[in-house]
Amino acid sequence: MFFALLLPMGIKFMYNCDVQVAFLFGMSHTNIIPALNESYSWIPLRERTMTLLLIDSKGKLRLMNVQDILYLQTSGFGGLDFYAFDERFKPLTSLQNWFTLLQNEGFMQLDRGTIVNVKKISSYDPNLRVVVVPTHEGNILIPFTENIQRELVSRLYSLIE
Repeated sequence: MFFALLLPMGIKFMYNCDVQVAFLFGMSHTNIIPALNESYSWIPLRERTMTLLLIDSKGKLRLMNVQDILYLQTSGFGGLDFYAFDERFKPLTSLQNWFTLLQNEGFMQLDRGTIVNVKKISSYDPNLRVVVVPTHEGNILIPFTENIQRELVSRLYSLIE
């Protein structure tokens, strides 16, 4: 079964889980995430998978598992790109809305324009203040701000334990 979530901008998100299909209507985006977490907190995190509706590089709508996303980054023209291992996607809403949605899925905002899937970080350099994320074209170095370094290190160590 899918749990479908409709945001105010008409974007549809689905949770794969063994529950009845439910739709949330009339909720602001600030109420959706707490309601979702409260309603499905009994489902173990490893069994929850979120699927996002994105625009692929050919301009077609495509559903993508959130765990396939390496990182999100703003472009110099005010746009936003989602990067998977071998393709770049365009979203249907803003970076801040995505961060609100993805922060409970293991993503972290490294600076004002970049959100990364912490599980996809292969290494980090505290002196250069960059994390390394592998892609099909090689490793990508993503800088992070000094004020989030402690939280980043904590999250990386929690993945090891």
